[in-house]
Amino acid sequence: DFDDQKLISYLRLKEQPGIAIMIMSKYKEIIVDEFQDINRLDFELIKLLTHDKKLIIVGDDDQAIYGFRGCSPKYIINFENESGRKTSSFILQKNYRCPKNVVEKSMKLIRHNKNREDKEIYAHSKEDADISVWNSINCGGEAQIISRMIKKIIRERENFDLNKISVLYRMNSQSYLYRLR
Repeated sequence: DFDDQKLISYLRLKEQPGIAIMIMSKYKEIIVDEFQDINRLDFELIKLLTHDKKLIIVGDDDQAIYGFRGCSPKYIINFENESGRKTSSFILQKNYRCPKNVVEKSMKLIRHNKNREDKEIYAHSKEDADISVWNSINCGGEAQIISRMIKKIIRERENFDLNKISVLYRMNSQSYLYRLR
């Protein structure tokens, strides 16, 4: 189990700080991406390994979706207090991925999150996308609805660029249902 590997590593490095110093001696700075997805053990291990290093963290508290795994956005939101480090922050507010109305609608929803940094995200794109909301009983039904919608788009629009379609799903394992359709 990966958590066991991290825990054993953390305990060994805590017991024998010389090993951590030796391992980290070749590094001046450490970059941790997806910082919103770390849990307490991850945070303590990062602190242990980077205590005398320049630490750059990258993440978005609005994308913290792994609470069921013990992850918390508090480590990025309250980084200065949690880590005891002085910080500089840079907020990237321009979204290059999504059409304008997708960003606007997602911000209306995200603003209701209680545990988040207040920020205003805006879209680089001025184009809007067609947005449809459907309900289904399970993942298989959802995949059928989406597959039908994509087939309809392809039938109705000659030479349609399939790269203009994105399907967002909660877990990577859900993608298998779409590959079979």
